[in-house]
Amino acid sequence: MEDVADSEKLQITSYYLDGVTLYWHQNFLRSLGNQKAFWEDYIEAICYQFGGQQDPLEELMELKQQVELEKYIQEFDVLWNKAEMSEKQALVIFLGGLKREIKNIVKMFEPQTLKHAYNLARLQANTLAYRKSPSYVKRFPGGFINRPSQTPANYPQNTTNNITNTHPIPQKTTPPS
Repeated sequence: MEDVADSEKLQITSYYLDGVTLYWHQNFLRSLGNQKAFWEDYIEAICYQFGGQQDPLEELMELKQQVELEKYIQEFDVLWNKAEMSEKQALVIFLGGLKREIKNIVKMFEPQTLKHAYNLARLQANTLAYRKSPSYVKRFPGGFINRPSQTPANYPQNTTNNITNTHPIPQKTTPPS
């Protein structure tokens, strides 16, 4: 766009805008009235309106999973691309931004790549979602639920009422003095 005149840049730009940005663009031009719009002023105003030039690395470091995991991964990938850092560094930041109930399990497996960390995080998120579902049945440790039908037939069901004293307990005797 270096070879395009400033007045034409604003018109060309408007072709690529939609939604909120198009409305903002139209309001910007309307607010100028009869004054000429300068490209530099336009760039400054649009950056001020829509977030400006925040450092992508800073944004990446501040990013935390507050919503569903897939949205966090998506936002993370966009910022990682802008921040231009190694995958190893990105992996550390990604793990740090995960919710604790997901992060601890993922870190336990010591992922070496973001792809592996993403997959582990998805598995844990799915597990947590399943545990919150009505179809989840909580089991005792070991997976055994004690039901009468699972007790062996030759095992006495209630042994406390069957105890009888067939042998008397010897009394302690003291030797004669």
